[in-house]
Amino acid sequence: MSIDYDNYNNGGLLADRYLKVEDISEGSYGIVSLAKDTKSNDRLVAVKYITQFVRNNDKNDDLILEEAKQEIDILHKLNSHPHITTLYDSFDTYLILEYCSRGDMYEIIRSHSGPTSTSDVIDVMSQLIDAVQYAHSLGIYHRDIKPENILVSEDWSVKLTDWGLATTEKICTDFDVGSERYMAPELFDHKNTDSYDAEKCDIWSLGICLLNIVFGKNPFTVANPSDKVFVNFAANRETLFDIFPTMSYELFGVLRSALTFDPSNRNLDTIKHELSTV
Repeated sequence: MSIDYDNYNNGGLLADRYLKVEDISEGSYGIVSLAKDTKSNDRLVAVKYITQFVRNNDKNDDLILEEAKQEIDILHKLNSHPHITTLYDSFDTYLILEYCSRGDMYEIIRSHSGPTSTSDVIDVMSQLIDAVQYAHSLGIYHRDIKPENILVSEDWSVKLTDWGLATTEKICTDFDVGSERYMAPELFDHKNTDSYDAEKCDIWSLGICLLNIVFGKNPFTVANPSDKVFVNFAANRETLFDIFPTMSYELFGVLRSALTFDPSNRNLDTIKHELSTV
């Protein structure tokens, strides 16, 4: 069985069955490509290859393999949920995943082709909340929820993906985790606290994603005092109306629950209830 990426990249079969079609993306997690599964009626799949080169040059192969195994183990636990990407196969540092033909929510938002009606936005957010709530019920916390990690299927079903930074530790001490624009304020406050609740950080990220889906942009660049817009928001949350003047009070109610500064007050059931009133 060949698991040589160069061979696969140049037209050979990966693991004697996966034929590359095209590249999808490359980032700190590795390389993702579209492939045909030649042993499953040429079903389209996403091949995620976690590599030492694109992750961190000073990591050894054993550590890269261990990180890949951790993500694979988490995906196996999550594999039965309709709004989490399905893991079909795995070997070495390769993950063979469900392919979502409409791409990720970030690109959909950028192209102005995302959900526009209130009912569609509620539907998308309800799917995401269900996925996050399911993961949390299993003691799994994503820690990098953002539009780039929300995939969209042909039927507009959304799938939460990229569990490479996920943890099974609810209370964490590693603060440099996630994508800054979606990180909760307590993740920037490590001088005053020695731990944070990963569950509550996921909820904050969902609130920022909601603003992106509805308005196409973040409310502020980063949730710390270096950002003046955030400082104003911290002093008075109703300054969101200055940033998003067309926002309804019902939507503000959802955001007030998700983007509260006291992590203990962030609750997915409350957000679901507020969402039902929009």
